[in-house]
Amino acid sequence: MQTCYSHPSKLLIDHLTKVRDYGLYLFNSDHSYFDYDRNVLRNVLENILFLHDFGKATSYFQNYLQAKINNLEYGEKEELKNHARISALYAAYKTFKETSSQFLALICYVVILKHHSDLQNFVDMINISKSKIKILKKQYASINWNAFQDKHLELYPWEKLQCFLEELWILYQEVENKLEDFFLLKYFYSILLYSDKNEAAFSALLDETVLPAKCIEWIPEFKKQKFSQREITVLNRLREQIYRQAIENQQVFSKVTDILFLNVPTGLGKTLTGLQVAILMVNQDTRLKKIIYAVPFTSIIDQTGDIIEEILAMNNLQAANYYTKHHHLIEPKIRIDEALYEGEKGQFLIENWDKPLILTTFWQIFNTIYYGRNRLNRKFHQLANSVIILDEIQTLPLEYWDIIRETLEILTKHFHCKIIYMTATLPLLFKKREVEKHNLITIDQKSLLRQLNRYTIHILNQLQHIDFSTFTSHLAKTITQNPSKRILIVLNTIRQSQMVYRWIKENINKSVEYLSTNIIPKDRSLRIRNIKNNPANQILVSTQLIEAGVDLDFDIVYRDMAPMDSIIQTAGRCNRNMIGQGLVFLFSLKDDKNNRDFASYVYSDLSLHPTRALLNRFHTIHEDELPELLDEYYLQVVNRSSTNQYERIKQHLLEGNFESLEEEFKLIKNLPEQLLFIEKDENAMRILDEYFHIRDKYQGLERRDSFLKIKKEFYEYVLSVKISSKTIGFLNAFNEAGNFLVLPREMADQYYLPDIGLYLEVENFL
Repeated sequence: MQTCYSHPSKLLIDHLTKVRDYGLYLFNSDHSYFDYDRNVLRNVLENILFLHDFGKATSYFQNYLQAKINNLEYGEKEELKNHARISALYAAYKTFKETSSQFLALICYVVILKHHSDLQNFVDMINISKSKIKILKKQYASINWNAFQDKHLELYPWEKLQCFLEELWILYQEVENKLEDFFLLKYFYSILLYSDKNEAAFSALLDETVLPAKCIEWIPEFKKQKFSQREITVLNRLREQIYRQAIENQQVFSKVTDILFLNVPTGLGKTLTGLQVAILMVNQDTRLKKIIYAVPFTSIIDQTGDIIEEILAMNNLQAANYYTKHHHLIEPKIRIDEALYEGEKGQFLIENWDKPLILTTFWQIFNTIYYGRNRLNRKFHQLANSVIILDEIQTLPLEYWDIIRETLEILTKHFHCKIIYMTATLPLLFKKREVEKHNLITIDQKSLLRQLNRYTIHILNQLQHIDFSTFTSHLAKTITQNPSKRILIVLNTIRQSQMVYRWIKENINKSVEYLSTNIIPKDRSLRIRNIKNNPANQILVSTQLIEAGVDLDFDIVYRDMAPMDSIIQTAGRCNRNMIGQGLVFLFSLKDDKNNRDFASYVYSDLSLHPTRALLNRFHTIHEDELPELLDEYYLQVVNRSSTNQYERIKQHLLEGNFESLEEEFKLIKNLPEQLLFIEKDENAMRILDEYFHIRDKYQGLERRDSFLKIKKEFYEYVLSVKISSKTIGFLNAFNEAGNFLVLPREMADQYYLPDIGLYLEVENFL
């Protein structure tokens, strides 16, 4: 009797049994709820887990595995060694026989079919050709049933399986589509991926870390050590008042609702307050396992991460034991107990989201929710039984508000999630009455802002276009009249920001810094730290990357025309610490070259038109007037918005069209861009040499593992350059290195300038 293996030196029965046990452990310790009997769901999941590699018991797969082990060529057709489809067919038929549920059988089929690849549109996953049916028949006839030992799997007649397979399309047509069924499919898919890949990589489930009971003391202890000597000012009094009110109201609200709001102006301590509310919720509800804190941009994730790490350090705790930071550029290094994992295994464990405190991005969390990508879905089940904090929620594209609201309500209903929305400019994701009912802060926004009174917005020329000369004249006058003030200038395009920066350098005798996405990440982080740690009077010229979450403070802010919520976010960088009275100048700068305003290059008329209509009635606006204007702005935007995209996305969800959904839902728009490595210094040369060494020496997983160890440092020198008629000639001049180009060291000084970064004016090419 031939012994069957799932992997080299691993018995198939051992792998299947462990994957089943791991997955059922996750299911049994979970509190997710669906409109099916829980015992039925458990049995379906058991079929998925135990039978996901059923097809590895064919003689074809076993011959392939032995050939691979012995470095021999596999002599059969490639299709015969594939195991996913025959495994999916057997498990789905077994499920249908046991449950009589068409939908649960379809889920079983699709989940197993794609456990080594990405989910596609449902129709494409269940369609099958006659040639594939012939392959399946051969595979089924070659199954070694003894491989499953005493599990007593029934030998169904092949004709029954074939008939079932050919009728999958009919079954799919008869299923009544419900939105929660989309998430049940992803939930089972996630548990299988997680259990299978962890068993294959570690032959075990790693110990689950939970937040200790004393976690409720973490932030109070941090505040005690950090702020005990802080001066009692109006601002600090309001911060403490908001913190106290939020944690007290949480005790009431969390018992009656799953969705809470922390809607307070910038600079009033949302991060600490939101974290403490989440910690209290986990502490009070034993079903809640973790906190997932999501921010919109990778540019601010380190700032929030520094706060979390400082909180843990001040409580004499190792951050690595409780906390994982995850975004696409994170260093793949993680410590589990006493073991340090790097490279492929480090990346794998970070993506697992096993720690009880996760800091991540909107891209990670919402693409995990919607996309069918295998790698993303391994952590989907980790959303269950969690408190999800969405910081700066207003940055989500308005065309997705409705579907995101509906989705998050499903997470609270079926996955026992709690949601905390945090923002200074709460969009109309929910009705105003609902926000007020469940807002952790009951202090009236207008009253709160009146106490702050940090800045006044001055509207230049009623938002009619002004040219560059008019703008610089106004700026020069302001700088001259305020020699000791820190000034921030936020512009909409890189070209515009470089023009203004150069004008200041040539005409104003004052320290000036520059920030934009044309600066490599390494230099950008250094500049933000220098600006934050150097309170001397200086000027910062930036693009809108400064808008949300970057903790910088300026006395005077200039902002080029933008949507209302963006204007308010930028204004939040003005006089954050309430020293005197701040000034915000709002203007609409015209591109003289093309005779259009710069804002139109970045924002749609859907958001610009209502902003102009509201603001051109004013000469000045006080901070306490902003909430009413913002409500009116959002109302106009919603009234002007089309519901077509919402309907399309929802239909894709209902039909399980994963590929179509990925095309429709994009938090980051796919503009034509080219990655460019800037070889600007000796360290960049070293890291690029390492990259080429890895590329030339290794293949496959070994190459990926080696690159992951240098990935974070490598991307510190990478820019994403928009492809246009002005840049294409420049980009074509450089050598390709994988999926990016290289600006070599001998040319870096010409095109990557120390102050403004990448500079691609036409005269540079002549």
